[in-house]
Amino acid sequence: MVYIFNNKKFSSSAPYDFTQRQKRGAGSALLGTLFSLYTISADSIIFPDSLKSRFAPEVQFKDAGSLTWGFSFGYTYTFVFGRKKNWFANIYTLPGLAVQQYYATNVYSEQTKSSVSLGIPFQFRCSIGVNCKNYYWGFSALSSNYTINTDKGVDFSYKYSCLRLYYGYRFGLKKEYFTKFLK
Repeated sequence: MVYIFNNKKFSSSAPYDFTQRQKRGAGSALLGTLFSLYTISADSIIFPDSLKSRFAPEVQFKDAGSLTWGFSFGYTYTFVFGRKKNWFANIYTLPGLAVQQYYATNVYSEQTKSSVSLGIPFQFRCSIGVNCKNYYWGFSALSSNYTINTDKGVDFSYKYSCLRLYYGYRFGLKKEYFTKFLK
């Protein structure tokens, strides 16, 4: 969840959801909270047998996971430009500070759990495109990164990323159509 401080002049849904249009450049400070549960599991070990010799026995896991909770704070800005002010570019950065705990089961069915430690999750978004009255198109990218440092000397990183090329057309339904069906 993210709170947008400048919600009167800035729209966070304009460059990503296209439910609104932003006609002037504006930005906002962001404050949020985050929660992440990450798990991975396999029937023997989580990496191929051909790589087994490259890993120490204490990191040969059948399953592993983490719990992360924290606060995030950042900034976003949408630039609006072009002759008709239809072009836009948005940058969104949201670093955070989180407490996290890691757990795993090794190949000998021994369970380990790390102590609670601090982590620095990071979310980044960018978008560029055209948002007109009847249509929109563009490119957007999203990335959420987590790094877990355990007290056993093992570091895990996982990332969620999404790239999107999109085109959409808005078609208007007149108010009479809705009142006709709702009667």
